[in-house]
Amino acid sequence: MKKSKQWTACLPIGASLKSAEVPEADLAWLATRGIEGEALSVLRLLRRQVLPLVRKLEKKRGLVGYHFLVHDRTSGVPCPPEDSAAYIQMRLWFKRGVDGEKIFAAPWCYAYAIDEVPAAQIAGDGERAIDGGAEASWWILNEQAAWYLALIESFYADVDDIVVLKHVRQFLHYFANMAQMRIQ
Repeated sequence: MKKSKQWTACLPIGASLKSAEVPEADLAWLATRGIEGEALSVLRLLRRQVLPLVRKLEKKRGLVGYHFLVHDRTSGVPCPPEDSAAYIQMRLWFKRGVDGEKIFAAPWCYAYAIDEVPAAQIAGDGERAIDGGAEASWWILNEQAAWYLALIESFYADVDDIVVLKHVRQFLHYFANMAQMRIQ
C-alpha cells in the first residue's frame, strides 16, 4: 500500500445522527438563531469521531495539520453519482508517510492519498492574495479547523450536545462581531 504524507477521507453525516433526534423545541430554538438543522449532526460527529481520531493521530502518527469541510458529490466527495449524501471531508498532513487505509476504518469512506498540495488557493484563487500562496491558504484552513476542534474539546464530555451547540453558536457570533461580517 502506498504510504503518503497527505490523505483525505469522508465521514458520512448519517441518518442515525440526523437532527430528528432533537426535541422540536430545541430545533426551533436553533433555527431562530440561524443554526442549520444539520449542525447538530456535524457537531456530534466532530465530538465522537473526528476529535478522538485527530488526537490519536497527533500522538501516534505524526499528524501535523488537518482540516475538514462538509461536502457532497457536487463539491468534492469522490462518490458514485447516485450518492447524494453529505459528508465531513477531512484532509490530513503527516510528518512521514502513513497508510491511510489503516487509519480510516468504517464509518470513514472514500479514502485516498494526495501526492501534493493543490495549487489553487482557498481565498483569492486566481489572484495574488495571500502571502505564501496556496500552501499558506491551506494552512490557514488547518488553523481554523484546529481552533474549532479545540473549542469543542473545551466542553466537559458529559455536557449535552445541544448545550455545546448553543455555546459554539455564541463563540461564532463573537468571531463575526470581531470581523463585522455576517456570512449567509
